[in-house]
Amino acid sequence: DFLKKYRAKRLQELHNTSNWPTFGEVREVGPFEYAEIVDETDCRVVIVVHLYESQVRECSILNNILNSLAQKKRFARFLRLKAFSVNPDFDVIALPTVMIHKGGQLVHNLTRIVDHLPKRFGVNDVTELLESCGVVDPVSAGSTILRTSASKATCTSDENRGISQFVGRKESFVENCAFRDYDSDDAELDELCADFHPVN
Repeated sequence: DFLKKYRAKRLQELHNTSNWPTFGEVREVGPFEYAEIVDETDCRVVIVVHLYESQVRECSILNNILNSLAQKKRFARFLRLKAFSVNPDFDVIALPTVMIHKGGQLVHNLTRIVDHLPKRFGVNDVTELLESCGVVDPVSAGSTILRTSASKATCTSDENRGISQFVGRKESFVENCAFRDYDSDDAELDELCADFHPVN
């Protein structure tokens, strides 16, 4: 009886993922295209967005890693967005930042992701962190694509935080550097992040 139920469950899971969209690359986008993609992508798909600037060494390293992961994790959508295109006065101390979206909502905001990784981080480190935030294969994960609670404390969820808010559908992109809840051991960084306020 157990085997029959398990087989039926797996068949249903395979059916649910048989028409899953696939991607396989990191796409460079601007602010408005980013907003449109988050708004329009299949609600089952997890979107990983790297907010970066090329002159930041860690951003370049992370870009190379994400290029590799995008080819392996084709079930997820990977984007990269230049911070200065969002806000010309953006302070690079907050970079690199990775945001994870699903169903049009910001579900994880990893500000200064390097604070959550080893000093010399690599593909495995980034993979483990992203998977703890729900960037997992829908087949192996069953019907639960994005975990409601991350296995790591570094993945903090708050749909009211992030780099963007959507007003209507595809009508406007509101700059919102709302890293106000960011807390670290660096008092200067915390003070800087407190200066970012959401646009109401």
